[in-house]
Amino acid sequence: MSQKSTPGYYRKRVYAGNVLFLSEYFAGRMGRKGRGSPPKKKSSYEIAMAHWRRQKKELAILVNANFEAGKDQSLTLEWGKGSEKPPDRGAMQRQITNFIKRLRRRYTKSEPKRELKYIYTMEIGPRGSRHVHIILKDADLQEVQDCWGAGPVHGTPLYKDGNYTELADYYMKYTRPKQQTPDVAEEESEGEKIGKRWYASQNLYRPEPILRKITERTFEKDLPEIEGYHIDPDSIKGGVETDLNGRPFRECIYIRNDPNDPKERRRPLTNGLGRKRRKERKV
Repeated sequence: MSQKSTPGYYRKRVYAGNVLFLSEYFAGRMGRKGRGSPPKKKSSYEIAMAHWRRQKKELAILVNANFEAGKDQSLTLEWGKGSEKPPDRGAMQRQITNFIKRLRRRYTKSEPKRELKYIYTMEIGPRGSRHVHIILKDADLQEVQDCWGAGPVHGTPLYKDGNYTELADYYMKYTRPKQQTPDVAEEESEGEKIGKRWYASQNLYRPEPILRKITERTFEKDLPEIEGYHIDPDSIKGGVETDLNGRPFRECIYIRNDPNDPKERRRPLTNGLGRKRRKERKV
């Protein structure tokens, strides 16, 4: 497929661990200069929500592609009684950065040597309590406690079904934009006040989307069945409707039937429909 593709319907698939993210949509700007953005007539809240949903999906892809059941854990780092709480975002960020440096030294000196991978968010609760949510590769709870040192550490091993999309949603809970109206002016979410929506290590695996052009008739059919996967019914969005840009779209999540399937998961040999991939390109 040429770099400057013609307008039409497209199917994008991203394989991330045991999860497949599928989206189908009409595109009229393929290959043209500029990123494209929501129409100017949309409200600032609608535009903010569009960007928030995009970042939430990106986070879900990263979590599913890089972490798995076993030693990987989702942890909460807190500031305990007697410890000095950071007065602002900058101080909070410096403390977390120093924690990651100490933890990286532990990973480097361990036998066998481990590679530190993480994703974290900083939060301030409704009553002003500060805490950090972090997903760690090959996490050892006692080791994390020793490196943190500022207060309690609570850890939860990642569950075995291999779908961590809800976990990613939880990490984004305080960052959802809030609508402001002439009658009710809601404050910005707490997460917005303490830096980016999430932070990630640079060594994370980032799956490359597979893009394929489809016909309008294909778009109007039921979502395809993919061998070895089943659809999460709660993830289906769109149908033959329009997105914020006024374009028809639909999307859903497929979950691998057997999370322990030994097949290579990141670059499947077929398109999931029993045929070799055709007319596909990486984007």
